[in-house]
This record gives sequence, C-alpha cells and structure tokens, in this order.
Amino acid sequence: EEIASYDGVSSTHNLVVGPRDYVYAVGSNTCKGGLHIIDFIDASQPKAAGCYKDAGYIHDCQCEVYHGQDARYFGREICFCGCLECATTAPGEPPGGLGIFDVTEKGSVRRLSCTTYPRKFYPHQGWLSYDHAYFFFGDETDEENLGIHTRTLVWSLGSNLEAPSLAATWSNPATKAVDHNMFYHRGALFQSNYEAGLRVLKFNHRRDDPSQILQEIAFFDTFPFPTKATTTNGTWGLWPYFRNGTIGICAEKMGCYVLRMQDSVVSQLTETPPEYHFPGRDNGNNTGSRTNEGQSSHVWRTVFIASGLLAMAVLAGFVLWLKKARRRLGVHRVECNGSESDDNFELSEYKGNDSDDDLSFEDDEDIREDGELE
Repeated sequence: EEIASYDGVSSTHNLVVGPRDYVYAVGSNTCKGGLHIIDFIDASQPKAAGCYKDAGYIHDCQCEVYHGQDARYFGREICFCGCLECATTAPGEPPGGLGIFDVTEKGSVRRLSCTTYPRKFYPHQGWLSYDHAYFFFGDETDEENLGIHTRTLVWSLGSNLEAPSLAATWSNPATKAVDHNMFYHRGALFQSNYEAGLRVLKFNHRRDDPSQILQEIAFFDTFPFPTKATTTNGTWGLWPYFRNGTIGICAEKMGCYVLRMQDSVVSQLTETPPEYHFPGRDNGNNTGSRTNEGQSSHVWRTVFIASGLLAMAVLAGFVLWLKKARRRLGVHRVECNGSESDDNFELSEYKGNDSDDDLSFEDDEDIREDGELE
C-alpha cells in the first residue's frame, strides 16, 4: 500500500539511503545529476532537503556516519561517491574520480576532496571497510578500454578525508570481466563482475605487497559462456548482508539467485564488527556507533526504505528478464518471507502457457534451492 509519493525527481540512476532518514538521488534529472537530497524523517511526507550540483554528475555513493581516523569529521555524515565531473584537488589533473562530501548540513553540502587516479575512464561505485580506513572502488569501463584484468582500486583514507591516497590497484588474474557493484562484509569484498559472476575477495590489509592486498577466495558464475569485457551480461547487483549468511544476486538476462557460501569459505571470513553491521544504520547520537540498543523508530523506517528499494530493483530486473527469456530457461518466482532476523527464500514453480504474453504465477509446492559458491 502506497503511503506517500515524492515528485521532486522523475529519473535517477540510484537512490542512496543514508543513516539518518535521508535519501540521496544521484545521477538524476535534477541538480545537474548531483546530490538530490530527500527528507524521510516523516515517511508519510517526504520532502526536498537539499540540492548539491557543484560536483556535476555523481553516479553512485555510500553515505555513512563517519567513524574513521580524521577527528575533524568524526560523527558527521559523509558520502563517498563515484564522480565523473568534479574538479580534482590537485591542479592540472583531469576531472572526475573519488568524491568525498560532508552532507551533515543538507542545505550546505561541502566537498572535502575529489581525487583522480591513473587510467581513469568511468568512476563508478565503492564501499567502505568497517573501520572507515579504506574505500574499495571500481571504474566501470577500464577493462573494456584497456583490455586489462578486472581492476579494483583500494583507497587509504587515513586521517585526512581531504587528501585520500591510492594504496593499491589490484588486478584479478582470474578474469577480465567488467566490475560493477561491490560491498564490503566480514573482511571481504563481494563484487559483481558481470560475465564473470560474483567474486569474493578477501582483504589482506596487513600485506605489504599491493598485488596481494586482495585475494579471490570464492566465485559463482551466472553467465556460463566465454567472458567479454565489452558487455554487461551477467551479475549486476548483490546483497551479502542477510543475517543467516545467504547472498542475493541479480544477473542481467539470467535471473536472480540466492546463494550460501561453503563452510570452507566462511571460515576464511574472520573480520566481524563489534555487533551486527547493517549499512546505513545509526543510533542517532552522532557518534557513529553501531550498537543495536536504544534504536529509535527512525532506524527501522530507514531499514524498511532500504529493503523496499532493493526489492523493487530486484523485481524490476526480474520481470524484464522474464519477458526476454520467455520461460525457456525455466522460470521461477522468488519470494522473500520472514523477519529481518530469520530470512527465508522460497521459490514457487512457474505455471503458464508459452503463448501467453502476460506472465502469471500459481502457488505450488515450495521448492528450496540454495546455490553454493565454488
């Protein structure tokens, strides 16, 4: 049931859910593609809260209450973004790169830095380590333009958000696929690699050798054909944060999958936060603490918004795939039932006629399907 609508933006690349009941529309048809900030404090009456366009087009972001080493910004809401047009900090450098913004004051967003990197083509998306000391980042078209192995940039944020440094550039010897969305969890980077599928990269942050800063420990390929760096077939997005350890991934033209890692892989993921880490969660006291006690109701509205946006994205991709696949690959409906602490994923078998243009489903005997990472 729809409880509210917001018509301040009509087209956007992504909606980034922040930690304090604000949503950031990026890559939209407003604010020159920059940060269009929406206030969801009262979810029944969302309203515009800010418009930051000085950095030009912003493709994607992670916005968090910062708790890293830069004491000047500890406890403030900071966005780490893939920026195509922002003016870089160093004079003479080409525009675009990793953009870092203080968005605590929605009406007066402040750019802290915009840092480029060698062989830049399309600054895309990235994710923070738990301690906010590192930011993992991808360029979406460098593999295609350079013919290189899949490249991941590891930024060291250190104690100065105004001058991040590129700690390492890691190339995956196993694939030349295009990297897409990535998320950090339990000491590993869960990375969509389009035609090379999901790649799980363990973060060896104590290694002195940059070539060993990441290590692939698992993968699941959703596109069982020769890999090309010129297409966007295969794994597009994923979500590794379900509490029972399952991983949801969505693959263009190949459907959606629910995976469970093998015990031999799980045993290698030794880094855990003090308490369960849910991206975007804040206890509202401006400290950046991740405790679950004393959470006010606004937290759960934020979780609901994030879950709803994820469900809509998965559903939209799944429906598009259904129409293209025409059920030849064997079509199932994916249903997610249960509470946040008890995630169930059930598959219902498709019933229909190949001549039907409209897709319809009938509930059938539940079918449990769990994929395992190789």
